[in-house]
Amino acid sequence: GLVGIMNTLSPGSRVQTVGLQKAPALNGVAGTVQARERWKPGRVAVLLDTTPPKVYSLKLGNLEATDGQPLY
Repeated sequence: GLVGIMNTLSPGSRVQTVGLQKAPALNGVAGTVQARERWKPGRVAVLLDTTPPKVYSLKLGNLEATDGQPLY
């Protein structure tokens, strides 16, 4: 379930964004999962490799593994 996935996403994990509708330019951008205390309910804090790098609070459904595999 969702909790199990949240637990597999440990800080430092590399992920990439997918399916963002409000910010389509960010789709496919890789990033690094941040410390859990920075997460909001149902969202994961990810430092995206933008210029400059910026932390975004993203829904799990908008994240996938950097090889394009779903996280769940």
